[in-house]
Amino acid sequence: MQLLHGTAIRAPLLDFRLPVAGLFIGILQLIPDKNDPYAIVARLVGAVPPGSWLAVYHPASDIDRQRVAEAVRRVNARSAGTTMLRSHDEICRFFDGLHLLAPGLVQVQRWRPGAAAPDDGEEIAAYAGLARKPCPAAMHQCSTSRRRQPAPSRAA
Repeated sequence: MQLLHGTAIRAPLLDFRLPVAGLFIGILQLIPDKNDPYAIVARLVGAVPPGSWLAVYHPASDIDRQRVAEAVRRVNARSAGTTMLRSHDEICRFFDGLHLLAPGLVQVQRWRPGAAAPDDGEEIAAYAGLARKPCPAAMHQCSTSRRRQPAPSRAA
């Protein structure tokens, strides 16, 4: 993964000794199945340290099917790319091997009921989930408890 291992990204922006977060918010629906989005996510998750996070927001193919399919057809007709709708089970595959936090992969307005907009009966055709990359069994805590070490001072 050239992007994750390039020195321009790693220093000074990211410290891969500490957990990071991969935010796939409105991104994965732009990657067609022929490009294997599951393998892309798996490679990225494999490259980050234990304790890292994966957040996904993805439009759904199995909620309000007719209305959503028509909306996506119109968007695709006007754009250079193609939006891919996926079902709950298909989106859940992005979290394979990770610890999915409660409430799991749910409709976006239901992800954290205490913070969700009032339920007006309208279904939002998208799912959201948050998962953490497991820590090795030998570790009692992930490296989130480690304090960030200050950058070495540069001699003038």
